[in-house]
Amino acid sequence: MTSSSNSQQKVSPSQQQQEQQQQQNVPQKNCLIPMDELKVLGEMMVDFENLDERDIHLKDNMIFQGWEAFLYRLCGPIFPELVKEFWVHASLMPKSFLSFVHGEEISITENLLKRLFGLETIEGVSGAIVGRTDWDAVYAEIFKPGKESTSIKELKDPYRIWAKILLGCIYHRKATVSPNYVNKDQQYILYCIGNKEKVDLPFIIFNHMWNHVRDSREQARLKSTKYKRNIIPFGRIITDLLVQTRLVGDLEKAGIVIDPYAICGSTMNAHTLKKMNLIETIAATPSVDHEILTIRAPALADFELFLKNEHPNIVVKYMKLCKEEGSAYDPVWISNKELLTTADQVPEKEEEKKKKKRKQDQQEGRKDKKEKKEE
Repeated sequence: MTSSSNSQQKVSPSQQQQEQQQQQNVPQKNCLIPMDELKVLGEMMVDFENLDERDIHLKDNMIFQGWEAFLYRLCGPIFPELVKEFWVHASLMPKSFLSFVHGEEISITENLLKRLFGLETIEGVSGAIVGRTDWDAVYAEIFKPGKESTSIKELKDPYRIWAKILLGCIYHRKATVSPNYVNKDQQYILYCIGNKEKVDLPFIIFNHMWNHVRDSREQARLKSTKYKRNIIPFGRIITDLLVQTRLVGDLEKAGIVIDPYAICGSTMNAHTLKKMNLIETIAATPSVDHEILTIRAPALADFELFLKNEHPNIVVKYMKLCKEEGSAYDPVWISNKELLTTADQVPEKEEEKKKKKRKQDQQEGRKDKKEKKEE
């Protein structure tokens, strides 16, 4: 009989090195929730034309806020498997996070969302200001009783509809989670929408997304084990970013992704108003666009260039942060990079390295001249 040791396949040193290299190039998972337990949420699409037909006029407020591009971009497919890949590999750092989708890098910042939504020049409020908010005025404006409440059902009808949009698109959460609850910040944003005060949409969405990524990590989940933390919000926005940065196209060209499975969010229309008991009947059935699952928004001008200019800075900051914290950054982050490093291995942009080199050369040149004069 052949011994068990002889039956085992021998592995050459070169094969071992190759396997080690492959393991090093696999991005680490920062979210340990099994992929099949993660649930991707699609943002609510708003049919403003259908709402106008029911004398629900929200367009003026929407146009004043500059949200046309944002709400338009919510109408499109969501690729849940790619969104999950992004989610589990995302690494958090202040004001940004980095991730991988099938080996392709992507970073998200508030500036990137501003560019995506066409809101680069618009500033506004992001929530109630402690000690400076006139809550009596807010309650009188948005609630039917005119007094403090957290009940969505007690909101005046236009604000009930806007609350549905806020929770379905901006403070994105599962519709069955606290369905009748609206917090203080959300109340204040409703007040600002109704009174035409500018709202900082990218800031709110970025921070809501960032906090959800953080809460899905083991450190946060172990603090509160009764919550699954398996919900991924902003499925459409994340998908749109993957498409706009050419990541999906590159994966398709490489044959890694073929005809990705797609879903879409719900639609706010007359059916929604009837469920909210805001109307009794539906005169005409709202039309459904069957191309939602296949249509892809055209590429934004200079969007890919904007990302390429911003992404290296984020990678450098991430690696520097890991160095300061004494944690090893994922090897795949530095594979095939053209980033230079200082003597103590802190990453540095090439332009900055060149500036330092020129400065050193100038100092050495002056030193040489001084020595020659002394001679």
